[in-house]
Amino acid sequence: MIIRISSAFLILFSTIILPGQGRGDYSSGAIVQRLEKLNTLGSVLYMAAHPDDENTQLIAYYANGAHFRTGYVAATRGDGGQNLIGPEIRESLGVIRTQELLAARSVDGGEQFFSRANDFGYSKDPDETFRVWDRDQVLADFVWAIRKFRPDVIITRFSQEPGVTHGHHTASAILAMEAFEISGDSTVYPEQLQYVSPWAPAKIFYNIGLWAYRRSGRVFNDEGYLKLDVGQYNTHLGKSYTEISALSRSMHKSQGFGSSGSRGADFEYFEQWGGAASEQSLFEGINTSWSRVPDSEEVAYFMAEARRNFDPAQPANILGELLNARKALLKMPDQFWKEVKLAELKETILAITGTYLELTSERPYYVPGDSIKVNLEVINRSEADLILSSVTLDQNDERFIYNLPLENNQKNQFSYQFALSQRTPYTHPYWLNTEATEGMYSVSDQQLIGLPQNPPVLNARVSLSVDGQFLDYEVPVIFKTTDPVKGEVRSPLEIRPPVMVNLDSRALIFAGNKPKKMPVKVIAGKDRVSGSVMLNLPEGWKSSPGSYEVAIEEAGGEQSFDFLLTPPVAPSVAQISA
Repeated sequence: MIIRISSAFLILFSTIILPGQGRGDYSSGAIVQRLEKLNTLGSVLYMAAHPDDENTQLIAYYANGAHFRTGYVAATRGDGGQNLIGPEIRESLGVIRTQELLAARSVDGGEQFFSRANDFGYSKDPDETFRVWDRDQVLADFVWAIRKFRPDVIITRFSQEPGVTHGHHTASAILAMEAFEISGDSTVYPEQLQYVSPWAPAKIFYNIGLWAYRRSGRVFNDEGYLKLDVGQYNTHLGKSYTEISALSRSMHKSQGFGSSGSRGADFEYFEQWGGAASEQSLFEGINTSWSRVPDSEEVAYFMAEARRNFDPAQPANILGELLNARKALLKMPDQFWKEVKLAELKETILAITGTYLELTSERPYYVPGDSIKVNLEVINRSEADLILSSVTLDQNDERFIYNLPLENNQKNQFSYQFALSQRTPYTHPYWLNTEATEGMYSVSDQQLIGLPQNPPVLNARVSLSVDGQFLDYEVPVIFKTTDPVKGEVRSPLEIRPPVMVNLDSRALIFAGNKPKKMPVKVIAGKDRVSGSVMLNLPEGWKSSPGSYEVAIEEAGGEQSFDFLLTPPVAPSVAQISA
């Protein structure tokens, strides 16, 4: 007898620790990094198969040394991998490894993206992989990532040659090359073009994996390859890019990839697959300055002045230059770079003024229809003349007008109470909302595809004004608590069902018709949950008792029940839920 278990569960995000709005690095060295990035317009996209496939040395170098927009596209979320830190496998492991990638990017400065491909475990070759993945959908997702991110250069982690490595690895390289060739063609995946424009990257390279040579004992001959020293030292950050890389790599905890930092020159090697030939460097012939954008001379001038005049002792003194740059940006016709640099500039203004924005809930989770109270904290920690203009809650578009001058280092706190909509969706990874196949997750919303995780449940738009300009910040509602060991712990606000029923087993095998115990757990999402719990059984199956009464007084409370499950005499395969 075989029984497969259906469990009415949500994969929740309560264990995630968030950096949070207003919690970025506002040190002088970090501000210099932001200013350098404002003056740089290059971008590079790394593409591979799994979490932990990315080259964190290279990402750390390009994001922090070259100051380029740097992204990583993982074809899968690593659902088929191992887990050294807990019992979670498959979908739950994919959620964990997604968060590990986000933690890695928060260290090395890259941005994270995914395709809808499901990591179905080890694959011998790309042909096998493409028989399980929907090749066209994964290719569409790679093209979507390129069109959204608009990289100048694409770098792959793996060769296109079959048999050299895992089939997922090779498949990711083949799809990256195909996407490079077609992403600029407006006739390809035209349904994407209501949100993005065609984009043709200038060049594509294969980042040679030297680990294969080390494992086999072969000697790598670097003749004919481009090379880049990623072991350089960043004086503003006080670390080399290889040291940053080790901290990033160590975020892959479920894989056991803890890494020690290294110092000194360390070279990465590249083979060019497409685009205008490079003789010396990957970005050879690619303009990464403001002069690539029409009518950007005024923007470039004020951005350069902000960098030149920056004083670590008085960082807010360059606010005028940044505001002038913003005025010029708003007039610039290039919509893409306007949006990118306006977002970077807004965060830089928070950094130079030390402005802290945080929106917290009183409880970690709520159910639809609940009354929720959120608290806003706003502090300007500079002499800049910042004004809190207004706060708008996205739940009901209610707007609160303040026009309150924010005095230096004076805490300002506000509270808001409102009812959550009954239609507020539950907190659940968006790619798991629809049943997946062995090879693919199903996501129908084009604008969700590629996102590493769900958008926040609730936001407020906090509008600050300075020198007649208004700067709007989207601030997510989070929950914050103090752990006696970890200290301050921040997690996303969750929306849960009023009650959840979990079956502790995924599958049971019976010998004959001897009964087995079936544990069931009921979890309350709100106060005063009552009712009964029973198993939904197909014909011929029996449970003892038939049901249990449930009574849980407080949200978050649990009750556990044991049913004795008896199969029919004849052989049977059944699907059981509670």
